[in-house]
Amino acid sequence: MTNLTLKLHISLLQNHILMIDDNELNRLYPDHQLSGRTECVYHWLDMYYGRLLDAGCSYGYATRYYTEKCNEIYAIDIDPHLIEIAKKKYSNINFIVSAIEKVPFPDNYFDMIVFSDVLEHTSNQIQSLNELYRVLKIGGDIIITAPHKGLFTILDPYNYGYYLMKYLPFLYRIAYRIIKGGNSNAEIGNPQHNNKHYHYSEKELFSLLDKSAFANNYQVIFKKKSGLLLEPLTLNFERIMQFFTKEPTISKVMNPFRKLTSYDYRINYSFASYNLAIKINKIS
Repeated sequence: MTNLTLKLHISLLQNHILMIDDNELNRLYPDHQLSGRTECVYHWLDMYYGRLLDAGCSYGYATRYYTEKCNEIYAIDIDPHLIEIAKKKYSNINFIVSAIEKVPFPDNYFDMIVFSDVLEHTSNQIQSLNELYRVLKIGGDIIITAPHKGLFTILDPYNYGYYLMKYLPFLYRIAYRIIKGGNSNAEIGNPQHNNKHYHYSEKELFSLLDKSAFANNYQVIFKKKSGLLLEPLTLNFERIMQFFTKEPTISKVMNPFRKLTSYDYRINYSFASYNLAIKINKIS
């Protein structure tokens, strides 16, 4: 997408989103409670950072909490639609459309970077880490969370489409067309299903860091494995509900399960855990 095309696309999105009233916007993009990995990140943030970057912010539902822990905050996401939603919902935050692999900031710019469950979505993991290293100040911190290669990785609902497309492409096309109401364009499929939603072991995550610009230039402050079965079960249940109902009904039904999942996130299940989080300090 060229810069001119992107600007036109964003302009159209802005006009569309401005037409959505606040009640409808909050129904479609609800505020999330401080829980799970967001709660972990929030409590790992020191008081008080000068400048913070939320790298991969979606529509800012977690970013809004981080404003309490810094003087100045920026948030980036590759999806222009989500960024425009974020700008309307949380106007006090600097939201920018950007890929992680090439961020629009100078060297040594941020005191803290939050990189929460985003690494597995990047097109180039090493380049993404290199860029975050570049814009992080010496002495600055970065928090990385990611899905852990635990006991119930197979239940990750984000991978069902990937496995179906890879091993049963004919069945995938039929299922996708049914979901899309018979639309002929549905044969193309969902681009998100082209890549696996990757889960990392602790060794693999640190191996990536050691292959990037962070190699020999960081020290570990915290690391944590947590959560077991409740998160993948809740995610699967939520996916099933999306076939039958919409927001705010989904949130009303799912909130008790999300609370249980949040409690489960605090428990360390060692090698079996579903989640992985680390906080490291850039020393040079």
